[in-house]
Amino acid sequence: MAAPKAIQAQSLVGIAEVDETFFLHSRKGERGLDRKPRRRGGSAAKRGTSKEQVPVLVARDRATATANLILDADSKACVVIALKPLLPADTILCTDGSNVLAAAAK
Repeated sequence: MAAPKAIQAQSLVGIAEVDETFFLHSRKGERGLDRKPRRRGGSAAKRGTSKEQVPVLVARDRATATANLILDADSKACVVIALKPLLPADTILCTDGSNVLAAAAK
């Protein structure tokens, strides 16, 4: 379980691609949940993104260096803080149509 943390890329070079994904908060092992326990995955109570989900940023360059970053929020400021140490000034950044990623890329 600790191996993916140890092999994170320290820098992305050339052309880098970035996308975000969302996972449900895992509260496995916690006592006193403020919701009914989910069994085997489950789904969010609300459609779309909500506070129930954790944003994860995945960045990869064409040389297969990969970084997975857990964000505090799905905001431009959080994405900029996460990507700044990974991207040198000469790296070309490719994103999808996300407003947050487009604003952070600028």
